[in-house]
Amino acid sequence: TITFGGADGTSLLFGAEILAEVQSGVGNDDMPTDLIFKTNGGSTSTAERLRITSGGKVSIGNESSPLGTLHVKEGDSGVTSADTSQDTLFLESDGNAGLTIATPNANTGYLTFADPDDSNVGQIIYRHGGSYANSMGFFTNAGERIRIMNNGNVNIGTSELDQTVTGRLLNVYGGQIRA
Repeated sequence: TITFGGADGTSLLFGAEILAEVQSGVGNDDMPTDLIFKTNGGSTSTAERLRITSGGKVSIGNESSPLGTLHVKEGDSGVTSADTSQDTLFLESDGNAGLTIATPNANTGYLTFADPDDSNVGQIIYRHGGSYANSMGFFTNAGERIRIMNNGNVNIGTSELDQTVTGRLLNVYGGQIRA
């Protein structure tokens, strides 16, 4: 343990700690150990804030058994396991949870999907500025397929994804609508 302390005028208090904690499963040439970081949030003791497990998972928010490679926990949702094909980033809360992508007013926020052959084969983007300000685009195979305009209109297709077309709420291009 490495402890950081200070005097509050009366007592010596711990402000932060870094601990190495051996986990179960110790054996010959095997010493599974977690690294734990604690801070003092304004009390007389420290609380765990971040843990790196012996298996390489990272937990933020006092979680000794992270459900993902990176588990950010604001509160207990009641979920006890994660789908192993979707556990790289696990966000948890006892209320609403969210992910924010923040950019300046004139820029674009991106959520990008990649594979070995294409670094942006799929995307969901939000344009804050430019020609289509405050619009959202959905891309597959590196081409925009759906655009939701700032006026609520939805344009689907590979061409004419422009907000200046008719005032219809839904515009479909390059294909037929089938019921």
